[in-house]
Amino acid sequence: MNLKKLPKLATTKIIIIFILLLLFVSLFILPKGNQKTAGEVFGKKVSYKEFENSLLVTRSQAMYRYGQIYPKVRYFLDLEKQAWEQILLTKEAKNRKIRVTKQEIVKNIA
Repeated sequence: MNLKKLPKLATTKIIIIFILLLLFVSLFILPKGNQKTAGEVFGKKVSYKEFENSLLVTRSQAMYRYGQIYPKVRYFLDLEKQAWEQILLTKEAKNRKIRVTKQEIVKNIA
């Protein structure tokens, strides 16, 4: 084996590994096609951002509700389903033009 070719072979291997890594990321990590939409509710698209916000709120509510035992029960809660239900209820309230004032919220909480 020629010693002059050794650095060139190492560089080639690094380039090949880098290309394979990029392919892996693009095939499995990045969304496929037009997946800016997480799903549909009442025939209208729900963006990933809207779904993630709903999931975050749902998770926060569960953490508040269950407190210190949340880490133990979170696997049984199906937070994704609850997030979709929250989106569905919010859109239905909007369709029916249901409005709630801040005073009504405060009154029901107190």
